[in-house]
Amino acid sequence: MTNESKMTPEQINEKIALLEKVERATLTGDSLIPYTEYIQLFNELQKIAPEHPFFQPESCDKRKVELSTPFLHIPQMYTAAELQSFIERAHRSAKEVGITELIFRMMPRFDGIRARDENNMLITKGSGRYGRNVTHLLQWGLKIIGGRNLGQGQIVLLQSHFEQHCKAEHPSPRQVIMAAVGSEVLPPIAEQALSTGSLHFVPDVTLIDNCWKGTGREVLAQWSSILQQFTEQSDYMLEGLMLEVIDPKIREHLGSTPSYERWNAIIKTPAH
Repeated sequence: MTNESKMTPEQINEKIALLEKVERATLTGDSLIPYTEYIQLFNELQKIAPEHPFFQPESCDKRKVELSTPFLHIPQMYTAAELQSFIERAHRSAKEVGITELIFRMMPRFDGIRARDENNMLITKGSGRYGRNVTHLLQWGLKIIGGRNLGQGQIVLLQSHFEQHCKAEHPSPRQVIMAAVGSEVLPPIAEQALSTGSLHFVPDVTLIDNCWKGTGREVLAQWSSILQQFTEQSDYMLEGLMLEVIDPKIREHLGSTPSYERWNAIIKTPAH
């Protein structure tokens, strides 16, 4: 690496241009140089030219992109009354479209960061309209479960890794995940999670084959035991259960608002 004290302004600009080129490449998942070399160069240049626009706060959000379609909010239910109301509303809608057998499905809702993988780009939910392109994390160790371009899902951390390496200093896996997706320079806790293959993106569609299905009455009676079952089977921390109406006609009749769909909701665990 070039000696810091002898770098000319032209050399500094040339190397910052290299950093910019590397970051543009990582937006599409390419890796022009190893991550360790990128970090070394980034740190050296930041010490030499901290006032350069590349290192200013407004440049730290350079990965911000507009989502092809906005992320909709998913309603959250904390009480039995809210769950009962959701099921009754679905039953009324089913009756109105002439469907007598209403079936729900429940899947684990992992505690993590919402994201979408499409067009070979992994983008976080962000504000719902604008997210952060974190495709570069694939080059640094993030694993995608089930294959590319499967749509929405969660970026999650293995619970076993969290318990062994992170729990002493971080209260929840989400803090470690946030450190990975929100930093230009990875803190050691995030770099370790990536390098050990402990950070994953789990698309929602990969959970459908092993989901629970049943009637509204069965949902009310069994959701707590189903949550316990999913918790015991998974190496990801759960924040609750995703509850969905399956029938597309009922979904369409229930409809949506500009901010959320009425045919799904999250049954939250007491801890969340």
